[in-house]
Amino acid sequence: MSVSDSSNHLPDFCITPRDTLMNNLPTPLTHIVGREHEISSIKQHLSTTRLLTLTGAGGIGKTSLAIHVANEIAQTDESLFDGGIWFVELAHLSDAALLPQSIAQALNLCKEQGESLITTLYTFLRSQKTLLILDTCEHLVEASAKLIEVLLQMCPILHILVTSREALGLRGEVVYCLPSLSVPPLSTALSLDDLSSYEATAFFLERVRAIHPHFRVSTRNAPVLAKICRQLEGLPLAIEFAAAWIRAMPVEQIAEQMKGDLDERFSLLSNRNRTAPPRQRTLRTTFDWSYNLLSGHEQTLLQRLAGEGEHTK
Repeated sequence: MSVSDSSNHLPDFCITPRDTLMNNLPTPLTHIVGREHEISSIKQHLSTTRLLTLTGAGGIGKTSLAIHVANEIAQTDESLFDGGIWFVELAHLSDAALLPQSIAQALNLCKEQGESLITTLYTFLRSQKTLLILDTCEHLVEASAKLIEVLLQMCPILHILVTSREALGLRGEVVYCLPSLSVPPLSTALSLDDLSSYEATAFFLERVRAIHPHFRVSTRNAPVLAKICRQLEGLPLAIEFAAAWIRAMPVEQIAEQMKGDLDERFSLLSNRNRTAPPRQRTLRTTFDWSYNLLSGHEQTLLQRLAGEGEHTK
């Protein structure tokens, strides 16, 4: 992509009272369970790093965590970014040439007559310490990297937080790989209180009780809850999908459905949330999205490794 301005036009209905709203952050409908270490680390990085990329598998919670951290900063340390915190959702964007326009629209900027779009961005971003969040960049990683590099070079007090399934590969980039939620070890004899000390089981219980408020943990079902979270390898999106099954079956039956290899388990899980992005409607589409980002050679290599099964571990 050239960042020269193939998309050089913005809609005429932009509104620009900059002082009335210093962010456009989505309001989370659910809260983050656990992740205290990650939240603290990300906030620390953002105070010292101009380009931070959150990476990790599809469904690991990159977007949710980025929004959570940004909202915390906006509410408790507003002075850190006096130019505001601006969220740019890129999952729907298929044309890399529209990247500058998407950012300008999120910032609610109006382009002056005869001015280039890059100049419009530069004029605003150079003078105020701003945090720009570019969410879901992996399908536009090369174009995103080129534009981000230009913006960071032009705007010395700009900070950018990226969520992507792969790093941008830019000089100065700090890559923070988001891990799965912690799960109880197989050998651990769980007490009822122990469940809440592991992020995956605490999250599973939180989502189950959102659907079934009177759900009770017992000495009988506690090991089953832990087993489900281990079967799903602590992946938040998979755990949320599995928790939704509590409407139709007990946890023992959910665990039974999770038998088989990982591919079979993930094929069974789907999202009942009608507003979820298409790439997160099922675990299959989540992983297909990642697979389709690979080169032909990488896809072939992955297929060969998958065929090796246990021998690759």
